[in-house]
Amino acid sequence: MEIKFDYKIYQLSDFLNDEEMSSLSKIILNFNVDLSEVKSTLGFLSWSNNVINKIKEVDFDRYKKIIDLNYITYDDFEFLSNLNETYGYNDDDYFNFFLTYSNETYKKVGIYDLIKKVYCGIVFDLFGKKIKEEYQNTLLGNINIYPKNSFIRKHQDNDPDGKRLFTLLFFLNANRKEEQGSLLKLYTKNDTVNLVPDYKYCILLEHQKHNLIHEVTVNKSDDVRYSIYSPFTIKDYEEKLYDD
Repeated sequence: MEIKFDYKIYQLSDFLNDEEMSSLSKIILNFNVDLSEVKSTLGFLSWSNNVINKIKEVDFDRYKKIIDLNYITYDDFEFLSNLNETYGYNDDDYFNFFLTYSNETYKKVGIYDLIKKVYCGIVFDLFGKKIKEEYQNTLLGNINIYPKNSFIRKHQDNDPDGKRLFTLLFFLNANRKEEQGSLLKLYTKNDTVNLVPDYKYCILLEHQKHNLIHEVTVNKSDDVRYSIYSPFTIKDYEEKLYDD
């Protein structure tokens, strides 16, 4: 089950036929999340004491609500975004600054079934094995939502047990430009790679040998960036696959 590269870009058209790609394109072009409905688990937001203390000072009731409920809404995100701009917090004050949402949002519009086919094709390409039917509806995680001013700082994915083989990143955007930001930025041994999020391809990041440093740059656009984050572990390999 060795993966012999640090990252790889897969074209979805290598796994979907023309009709499926056309269908996915139409869905993606009309896809959006009602941000007013988003409730993102607080664990996805890593903020420093500098930020916490300022929130307490400016709006203690909001801070208490966030802590008591253990999630932030889009309204909270906008409040924090304005706070960041006003007080100029630096790289050490946040790690993640984005939102998350249930995968039911893209399951009900048909995105899941198409991406599932790609996921299964990639696994077969890597290992020559198929994914058991009973696991095929639990392959993909929640949506990561990147509104304007969101980001993830430069980091390596945390894998304390060393059990993750790779992560697949799928995008739910089309026609974004590099100048809009929210780029996936990979730091390889010899290069820096900037990737504009686009549904036509996905990224595999290997973790056992390389676990590349990467980041998501600041989204400078009102166009919300959406992605699906899907880790695959040694246990997944051992339990969820079978030989053809």
